Amino acid sequence: MRRLIGCILCFVILLLPSASQADIIFFSGFETGDFSEWDQSTCPLKNFVEESAAYTGNYGMRIGYSNTGSGSVDCGVDLLGLSTHALSHFWITFRLKLDASIDAGVSDNRKIVYMWGQSSWDLAIKADGTSYPVNLSVQSNDYADAYFAAAKPAQNIYGNTWYYIEMEVDLGTSGVANDDTVRMYVDGSLAAEWVNVNVNNTTNYLDEIRFGAQQEGAYPTPSWTEDRWFDDISISTTRLSATPTPTPTPTPTTHRLRAKPLLP
Repeated sequence: MRRLIGCILCFVILLLPSASQADIIFFSGFETGDFSEWDQSTCPLKNFVEESAAYTGNYGMRIGYSNTGSGSVDCGVDLLGLSTHALSHFWITFRLKLDASIDAGVSDNRKIVYMWGQSSWDLAIKADGTSYPVNLSVQSNDYADAYFAAAKPAQNIYGNTWYYIEMEVDLGTSGVANDDTVRMYVDGSLAAEWVNVNVNNTTNYLDEIRFGAQQEGAYPTPSWTEDRWFDDISISTTRLSATPTPTPTPTPTTHRLRAKPLLP
């Protein structure tokens, strides 16, 4: 009987939600096999949910990027209307893998995540460079790239490798300038930190976020020069626990070049 009671208690404990689960605003592992968890998917001829794109589970997201043609559009998958959650301090986490080969023409347009507030503030995670390793960094239209780079050097990452990315954003006290904090972690280690910055000093919460954002050319032509893979995307009010993926020794890659680089 004592053993039976113990088994029942173990079962009940397994059913109880953890603190981290209660703090999750959004999670997508793409296990629906489509984009039904998302508000919209731009560039549908370049966004795919596939078994081969999974880091965990059965599915993940692959996005193809082109560097040809004229005109531009930001391609990716969006969450809209997040201001209803009144997020002033939040975490964004996801798994990311870049293509084994790199297009030098994409250069500093390689946006990974792009987020907007209700008004004008914005933040982006970008992977800049014309060859591996590329620099994974945080940027904003309100600050020159050099400002963020001076606080802590960007993290180098390589292609054909899964990384666990975390971004913490604390918008500080409403109406108070220069009290915001932005941090980025790669595989569990602090990769970048900016404190006492002025990302937002009004009552202006996170409102929209796009994963895979990239200023694109030649939409909707279904041709591209680089792929990027995403899985296990979450937005939460606390830091989630996860087992970081080890970074393997980089291997040589081939480079694909284009005559006309995509303008920023």
